Amino acid sequence: MTTKSRPSPLRRTLIGALTATLGLAGVLVGGVSAASAHEPRASVTCQQLTVTLEDYNSNATNTVEVWVDDTVVQPETPFETSFARTYAFDDSTVAHTYRVSVHASDDPDGSRGYSVDESGSSTACPPAAPTVTASAQACTTPGGTTGTIDATITGAPGRGYTATVKDRTGQALTTIPVTDGTATFADLPLNADYTVTATDTRADVHSTSDVVHLGDCPPALPTINAQAQQCTTPGGTSGSITIATATTPGRDYVLTVTDAAGTTVATRTLAGSASGSTTIDGLPTGGSYTATVTDTGSQQTASTQPVALQPCPALPPHQATTASGTGSTLASTGAAPAPWLIVSALALFAGIGALTAHRLRRS
Repeated sequence: MTTKSRPSPLRRTLIGALTATLGLAGVLVGGVSAASAHEPRASVTCQQLTVTLEDYNSNATNTVEVWVDDTVVQPETPFETSFARTYAFDDSTVAHTYRVSVHASDDPDGSRGYSVDESGSSTACPPAAPTVTASAQACTTPGGTTGTIDATITGAPGRGYTATVKDRTGQALTTIPVTDGTATFADLPLNADYTVTATDTRADVHSTSDVVHLGDCPPALPTINAQAQQCTTPGGTSGSITIATATTPGRDYVLTVTDAAGTTVATRTLAGSASGSTTIDGLPTGGSYTATVTDTGSQQTASTQPVALQPCPALPPHQATTASGTGSTLASTGAAPAPWLIVSALALFAGIGALTAHRLRRS
């Protein structure tokens, strides 16, 4: 019969302490393992849904299924120990619903937290502010008083916008819907600055406004008309043309007259006037002339049709005849001799002739 010796009290104490320590360690290890296993997570932002499943039992049967806005975006899919995927929302500016269903065969009733069926919704992201680019249409209507501004609006897809044009004091003049990303503002007063602003119709978000200057239209075209002042002086050699013009007050003009060969024969400077008249004298008769008025700033011109100056009336034949033997002409008197003067001259010549004949017979 063998007799076993009992451990000393100190040894029994050490053994007991070691056993307790090992047991506590086992409990801690087991607790950490249980807490870290089977971690289902669904996180959502205004832009996307993220599903993360970690530390699942590979020996179990695990599946996951995902819906967004009641539409299946992830059909029932098996996985082993983990699963991770992100689902972007089509329109981040509106809220979306989601549902995530996870089934783990080692937690069939979900009491352990491995199998979950989670639903929720996202919060809409604030819409991005639209951008605006405004440009003034070049006015091509001479004398026009209003103009047009075109605006291009770029914003988030699927959203509606309105566009507003304001004058330089900030007063809103008109607001119109944006169609196909553009808006047109017509009949705006010229020579002024305007601000165009876009607004999201579902959220009061304004763009960074664009400022544009609407300049003047070209000045009104000048008008011109010419009338010949025909010569009435017998034997004269020059005439005149009277030219009527309608131009824009405050602008400067040049009036030119050219002959049939295109040679400039007269030039005048004119101040703009709604109604003006200019007479050009000393133009040789027997030719045609064209008058042209030119805006010195815009270089706009207007011209008349050729205007003919007829020759002056001719002198009577007896005024153009040189008096015989005197070296002078009757035309120099400026008038025809009276009939009585002619009769007297003839009688005088007859008397002289008779006297001369009588003297010859006596001699």
